Amino acid sequence: MRREVMPKLTMLLLLITCTLLAQPKPPKVSLDVRDATIQEVASMLSKQANVKIKVAQNVTGKVTIAVKDIYLDDLLDIILPPLKLKWRMEKDAYIIEPANEPVSGLERPPTIQPPVEPIERPKKAPGLPTPSQPKVELADRGLYPGGIVGFYYDDPDHAEYEVGAPPKGPFFTRFVMKRLDPQINFNWNQPSTPHPLLGYQYWSARWSGKFFVPQDGSYTFMLENLDDAGRLYVDDKLIIDAWRIQPMTTHQSEPIRLSKGWHSIKVEYHQGPGPGASIRLSWRLPNGEKEVMTFPHGLIAEYFDDPDHETFQLWQPPPGPCFTKKVLTRSENKIDHNWGPTPHPDINDQYFSVRWEGQLLVPKDGWYVFYLDNLDDAARLWIDDQLVIDAWRIQPPTSHASPKITLKAGLHKIKLEYHAGAPPVNSITLAWESEHFPKEVIPPAGEQK
Repeated sequence: MRREVMPKLTMLLLLITCTLLAQPKPPKVSLDVRDATIQEVASMLSKQANVKIKVAQNVTGKVTIAVKDIYLDDLLDIILPPLKLKWRMEKDAYIIEPANEPVSGLERPPTIQPPVEPIERPKKAPGLPTPSQPKVELADRGLYPGGIVGFYYDDPDHAEYEVGAPPKGPFFTRFVMKRLDPQINFNWNQPSTPHPLLGYQYWSARWSGKFFVPQDGSYTFMLENLDDAGRLYVDDKLIIDAWRIQPMTTHQSEPIRLSKGWHSIKVEYHQGPGPGASIRLSWRLPNGEKEVMTFPHGLIAEYFDDPDHETFQLWQPPPGPCFTKKVLTRSENKIDHNWGPTPHPDINDQYFSVRWEGQLLVPKDGWYVFYLDNLDDAARLWIDDQLVIDAWRIQPPTSHASPKITLKAGLHKIKLEYHAGAPPVNSITLAWESEHFPKEVIPPAGEQK
């Protein structure tokens, strides 16, 4: 019996191996052009990759880029969107044609317009624990932290520079602004600039924050469309060093083995001479898919002052109107409030409303139950746009629970609306439990447990 099974098993393994090896991979190419037409670029890439590349009629545009050993698909993803072009496969040919709708790339409108606030010069952030320090365990679930923080600086101008050489310092000299950026995906062409005090040349930016790795595996990072200098650190390790004056270029790290959980990230950028300034941070996932790295905004809370009312009825909806006069907007990392008696001097101690919106990081597939505890007065909760708790009524401190909800691991939309009626109590706590953990106030994800 064993002699009959082994040859069959060997043939099966051989068949699987041959099938995997036969999977087509995009060809790798190199390109170094300046003001080349898209037709010229297509011809060069076609010969180099030994594939058919067809350009549709009435397609125009010029390309300036210098890259080496990059997959053809990735290169097309870089050079086509700024020209409002896209590509697709038709049989065995690449087709380049006009994009009928906005496509991913430098000209895509940002999903969030981050606030711009001058603040004091930031202090040096503490590094991650060294091997001699105890390991810090970070929460793998909860309300997602806000964006990646960008610090922008004005630097001295220089009359001379050399393409291919490191830029002349100093860098990160005169602090101008800080803001939350949902992505590092920018194309500042003259006269565009992140801030009027920066101008369009000789300035620097430093972004730092945390990102969540969904599974153990090999990840590759990219600084795309880089003009001029850039450096990328993951877990305090320099993985891309492209600190030099250069035309728009793409740089790629070696594959890095990362464990599931939170990791630190830092990007340094310097814009040197000339009108072009651009950078895009992307990564390739273990399944081979490539995407622009996104850092979802945190839990945004909007506070409103509402009209007072002479009368109200217990267990009935608040008289309204609600969410009328916006007083402030701020980021919060959890919802566990007992205001005494008001959250802000410009808000009365009664008849005000709050709306929270953000992203919830679910650690594992399974069932989850949500709670609104110590609720006084009205509230309603949505998960992924589904109303799961409706307690929109005047009431003394009360607790409400959702039914069991099946959720997949990953990010989910969350929205909570609250209204405070007559005093003296204004309170609300957002909690949850799961088959994976006991009931808890929903924590801020990525913070120390």
